[in-house]
Amino acid sequence: MTRAPLRRLAVSLSAVSVVSGLGLGSAGLAQASPRPAITAPAQHVLSTPARAAATQSPPLYYHSDYNFPTWLFGKTRLCVTGHSSGTARVQSSAPLAAPEYVSVGAGQTRCIERWWGGFPVNAMNITYSRLTVRAS
Repeated sequence: MTRAPLRRLAVSLSAVSVVSGLGLGSAGLAQASPRPAITAPAQHVLSTPARAAATQSPPLYYHSDYNFPTWLFGKTRLCVTGHSSGTARVQSSAPLAAPEYVSVGAGQTRCIERWWGGFPVNAMNITYSRLTVRAS
């Protein structure tokens, strides 16, 4: 095969993976090869409810944010941990949802538990201290 048909195949596989939500994984287009040189480890694709149970943000600095999936049925718990005193703005993507503010002290963790109905929630650090946010 020449490069042009390989590119078309790669674009087609990318489009199919985006539509189906499966993704090509960490090996990227190398997985699409008919004879891969190294077998990629099996990848486990999590559904949205399972991802909500195990999501943690990287450290959030001033005005950095992170989007969290939420449970469709039942409450999602969002916990903010402060490495020094700080505040996180929690905003649901649901229409007309008002933001909430979660303030923590140094080394303190504060949790809120809400039913966001499956709408993703954005947590943004609005202070100059480092925060970490976890959803379960």
